[in-house]
Amino acid sequence: MTSNSTIRRASFTAAILAAAVLLATSSHADVFLLKNGGRIAGTWMNADQRPVSTYEIETISGGRLTVAADQVARRIRQSPAELEFERRAPEFGDTAEAQWQLARWCQENKLPAQRRAVLERVIALTPNHVPARHALGYSQVNGRWLRHNEYRKQQGYVYYDGRWRFPQEVEIIEARKKKDLGEKQWRVSLKRWREELGGEKGLQAKQSILTIDHPYAVKPLSELLLEEPYRPVKLLYIEVLGKIGGAAAAEVLIQRSLNDLDEEIRLACIAEIRRLQWPKATETYIKALEDKNNVRVNLAARALRELDDQTAIGPLIDALVTTHAFVIAPKGGQSGDAMSMTFENGGTSNSHVQPPQTGTQMTAGSKTQVFPVTVPNQEVLSALVVISDGVNFSFDKQAWKFWHEAERRHHAPKSIKRAD
Repeated sequence: MTSNSTIRRASFTAAILAAAVLLATSSHADVFLLKNGGRIAGTWMNADQRPVSTYEIETISGGRLTVAADQVARRIRQSPAELEFERRAPEFGDTAEAQWQLARWCQENKLPAQRRAVLERVIALTPNHVPARHALGYSQVNGRWLRHNEYRKQQGYVYYDGRWRFPQEVEIIEARKKKDLGEKQWRVSLKRWREELGGEKGLQAKQSILTIDHPYAVKPLSELLLEEPYRPVKLLYIEVLGKIGGAAAAEVLIQRSLNDLDEEIRLACIAEIRRLQWPKATETYIKALEDKNNVRVNLAARALRELDDQTAIGPLIDALVTTHAFVIAPKGGQSGDAMSMTFENGGTSNSHVQPPQTGTQMTAGSKTQVFPVTVPNQEVLSALVVISDGVNFSFDKQAWKFWHEAERRHHAPKSIKRAD
């Protein structure tokens, strides 16, 4: 005796075979959504009527209907697979198992919307139908069926830009996008004003630049400052950066004060930093005292002298005399008759650095060689003298350290003894 399950499987197989034939031979059909909420599936037979006053529809069951055009809210074009679904869906019983088989047919025939609707019917009939729940994206969490998005929402996530993220991350992304857009807009404006500076609109362009006070302009200003060859324009950008203020602007000014080749530009940057009184400026310059490039060591000391911050005294003492690597390379290829001397990390031999002390043997030979050279830093000494109000132990590090320690003890708060 043939079982019911075998009959259902045979019926389902036959439905799939019929669908395959239909998909290969059938033309598209239509679904007519009526204004009263009804729907009719079939083929529009009088599609050439102009103007359209009625819809003559051959329904899936083979009958014919005529519907007034003003009763139709919308016509939806159906694919052969969608038409087959309309024909076959009523053949599947309203049980969880039958609807599950229909959902599988929808998946195989690439009908995701219909499949989802059928799967929803499956779990309505059998709430704990595990395969249907999983197909709809449900997972069991503490005995409850939850969709992935519901679970994520319970955890505090929000769906943003194709991913589940915490609200704080979304805020950061939005702020970054807003900043990037703002910087782009300022970059366009600044480039236009720069082009106008040398023309008839020069005075107006200069005034436009001077009125900038938005932090989003800092990055474009720093880029233009780096590229700009003319001193007056660079000074203009520096003035604006000083007016904008803040950590980003101060960092740009510090870097220019340590790297610009123009001394007037470096001094203008230091003047703006001093006026801003940015609390981390001294810390940044102190860090630069450890640079392998002797030029930057002295430029950092020059800035510290202008800032006149006594917290820099200790690091300045450590930087009074520093050791740097010199690179000795033969000139003219393999010839060992001449040599050049440069910093290992940039700079040249005439930048605050003296040649090696007498008695140091250095030969170029045919290969590049590196020699350590101890250098007294004049700008560091100058900064120490200014910040210490005229104290001067020259380059005697030990004497400076003794003095500094004595000063610290002298100015340290004294403890108060309680009477017994």
